[in-house]
Amino acid sequence: MRKVKIPLQYSGRHLAEEEDGSGICRAVIDRKYNRILGVHMFGNYVSKIITLASFMIESEYRIEDLRELVFPHPTVSEVVREALFSV
Repeated sequence: MRKVKIPLQYSGRHLAEEEDGSGICRAVIDRKYNRILGVHMFGNYVSKIITLASFMIESEYRIEDLRELVFPHPTVSEVVREALFSV
């Protein structure tokens, strides 16, 4: 199992809209199949983007598959992309 943890400050939009800019996104990745096992997020706006993570987990996407997805800019969901691409 691999874990990656990044602050929500990776999202420029989050920084622009939040005074304190606190929060994290942590992803847990299966080493053998390179699939997402779980995503934990804390902070404002995460309730709006957690569905994205649950879809990726349910669909058993591999990190390689996700590298082909286009994440809209500027959005807070870009933090999920940054977490997965840093694996």
